[in-house]
Amino acid sequence: MPELPELEVIKENLASQIKGKNIKRLKIFKPYVLKSCFTECLTDESVKRIQRRGKYLIIELTHHRIIIHLMLRGSIQYALPQSRLKKNTAGLLEFEDGTVLELNETGHKKMMSLYILSQDDILSNLENCGLDPLSNSFTLERFRAVLHEEPQQLKSLLRNQKKIAGIGNAYADEILWKAQLSPFKLSTKLTDKEIKALYRGIIEILAWAIWTIRKKGISEKRDFLNVHQRKNLPCPRCKDPIHMVSFSHFDTYYCPSCQTQGRILKGRHISKLFR
Repeated sequence: MPELPELEVIKENLASQIKGKNIKRLKIFKPYVLKSCFTECLTDESVKRIQRRGKYLIIELTHHRIIIHLMLRGSIQYALPQSRLKKNTAGLLEFEDGTVLELNETGHKKMMSLYILSQDDILSNLENCGLDPLSNSFTLERFRAVLHEEPQQLKSLLRNQKKIAGIGNAYADEILWKAQLSPFKLSTKLTDKEIKALYRGIIEILAWAIWTIRKKGISEKRDFLNVHQRKNLPCPRCKDPIHMVSFSHFDTYYCPSCQTQGRILKGRHISKLFR
C-alpha cells in the first residue's frame, strides 16, 4: 500500500506533469471506483494544484476536486494514451494536449476510491484525518497530546489515520525501529525521552524515505527499508536477526535487541508484557 512517502513523491510528480493542463474528459471504466454521485462534466476545467492529505491525493480543478485513495494496489500513471486499454485501468483523466492520467488497480480486492466534489463540498474522510507529520502543526506538544489521549499500542497508534495521517504498516515498523521502541508498548507509558525519540523517528524516517524514493523511484518492494519485510536478515544497527510477529491482521517486523530488550514477541497475547 502506498504510504505518506510514496504519496508525497506522487504528488510532486503530478504537480510537475499535469498542473495547468486543460481537461478534455474523465472516463470511468470500473464503476466501483467512483464513490461520489457525479453527473456533471469536467470539460473546460484545468488543474490548479495537487495536494496530499494523509493517504489521499487531491487534484484541485477550476470548480471541482478529484480526491483519490489508492488503497492496497491502486496506482497512477501519467502517459500518452494506449492503443489498447489495460485490463486493470479503472479510469482515465484525458487532457486536451493528448496526454492522460491513468488510474489502475491490480488484484481481486477492489478498494481504490475516487471522489469528485465541488470546491465547497466536504468529505468526512478528509475531515477526520489526524495530524499530518509533514505539516507545521505536527509539533512535539501536539504529538505528546495525541499519545496521552488514550492508551494505545504504538504500532496501532502510528497506523491510526484519525491520530496521525499517512503512516501505514511499513513505515510504522521503520519508525519504531528508529526510536528503539516496542510496537506493543502503550502510548501513555512512554517517558519524555521516549516521546522525543518517537517524534524524531517519525520526522527522520519519513524525510529519509521521501529522499530515497525521489532517487530510486516508487516500488512495491521498498528494498531500502531497515526492518520491514526483512525477517532473519541482520539489523542494520546491531546486526542481530530481524524478527516478525503477526498481530491482528498485519505483520510487524522488529529487532528484539534494539526494541524489546531481547524478548521475542509471540503475537497479540504477549502485548500484556509491555503495558
